[in-house]
Amino acid sequence: MAIIVILFVAAGCFYDVKSFNATGRGEIPKWCTIPVFLLGVLHNVSADGWNGLTWSLVGSIGVVAVYLSILNSALRIGFGDIKLLMGAGAYAGVKEMGFLLIVMFTLSGLMMLVRFVRKNKTYTPLTFCRAAGEQLRNGPDDKERIPFAPYIGAPFIVYLLIKISWQGQGV
Repeated sequence: MAIIVILFVAAGCFYDVKSFNATGRGEIPKWCTIPVFLLGVLHNVSADGWNGLTWSLVGSIGVVAVYLSILNSALRIGFGDIKLLMGAGAYAGVKEMGFLLIVMFTLSGLMMLVRFVRKNKTYTPLTFCRAAGEQLRNGPDDKERIPFAPYIGAPFIVYLLIKISWQGQGV
């Protein structure tokens, strides 16, 4: 089941970047996000019965709440991104929500750091510190938009691959 979820998440990230490059506005198709959520609920229900449904729904709401409370002021996140987060939270559930958030924040932070370095051409520590200081003084650029699905999807795929390697194919 995890492999199918990985394929849907990867397709959602691909379509978000593709539509962003074509139109300047990224969109994640519903056929990519809704199955991730439903498969996440099915995964938890099959593992824990009806309690799994509760774990899954609370996990999806919890992941979105934590993510939005931290990133709401820094980034404009679209509804497709929220649906993708809900799918990730539904799959992880409450029991794995902490681990999922650690993986997501760490990897998406590293991805944003690489993006910042490449965008500003700050390849030395001195130029990086100057650019970072300038960004902190000026605040986030409101006109800059990025497709955010890869920053959600890639860490979620890594999370799933870690779970597969720890527990075997039956994740």
